[in-house]
Amino acid sequence: MHPGQAEDRPTWQPMGEIQFEETSCPICHSDNAILRYTKNIRGYPMKYYICSRCRALYANPRAGFDSLKKIYASADFFEGGEPGGEHLNYFNFIGGEKYLRKTARDRLSRIQRYCKSGKMLEGASAAGFFLAEAKTAGFEVTGVEISAPMAEYASKRWSVDVIPESIEQISLPEQEYDVIATWGLMTIIRDPIALIRKFHQSLKPGGIWAFNTYYHDGW
Repeated sequence: MHPGQAEDRPTWQPMGEIQFEETSCPICHSDNAILRYTKNIRGYPMKYYICSRCRALYANPRAGFDSLKKIYASADFFEGGEPGGEHLNYFNFIGGEKYLRKTARDRLSRIQRYCKSGKMLEGASAAGFFLAEAKTAGFEVTGVEISAPMAEYASKRWSVDVIPESIEQISLPEQEYDVIATWGLMTIIRDPIALIRKFHQSLKPGGIWAFNTYYHDGW
C-alpha cells in the first residue's frame, strides 16, 4: 500500500466524555464579557463571548487540557463525515490533501520573499502537508502537533520530526528558527500572549512568524 492512500489513516483514539472548565479572557484576564453566540457541538452547549475590555473572542467554559488532547486524537475531530449536523471541525482532513498542499505552496511563496530557506517550525502541523511542501522547498522542518495519531502519521509519511505535544506545553530553544509558521492556531490557544513571547524568543534575529487567523475584529 502506497503511503497516503485512503486506507493509510492515523490510528485514532476514542474521544470519550469532554470535561469543561470556567475561564476568563485569555488575553487580558477580565471577567467582564458579552455573550456573542451559542452553539451545540455533539450535545455540548458552547458559549462564545467578546471581552468587554480587549475585544477578544473566546469560549467559556472551555474544554480542559486533558480533554483537548482526547479531542484532537479522535476521528471525531479530523474525520467528522458528511457536511451537516453537529461536527467538531473537519469532515475529512486528509481527504483535503490536494487543496491543503496547494494552499501550503501559496503560503511558502510569500514566506520565501523574505526567507528562502533555513530552519522552520510549524505549530499544529496536523497531517504534515505544509511540512512536506516546506521540506521540498528547501527548509529544514520540524512540526509540533497535539494530536498523537496525526503526529505519528505525518512523521512517518514525510520522514520529518513531528513532536506529539501541545505547542503551548513544550519548551523551544532560543534563537533557533528562521521561520515559525502557525495556520489557524491562534484562535484555539489558551494563553496567546505567552505563546507569542515564546515564538519571539525562539526566532533568530530577523526571523519570521507566519500565521493566519479567522477572527479579524480583535484578539
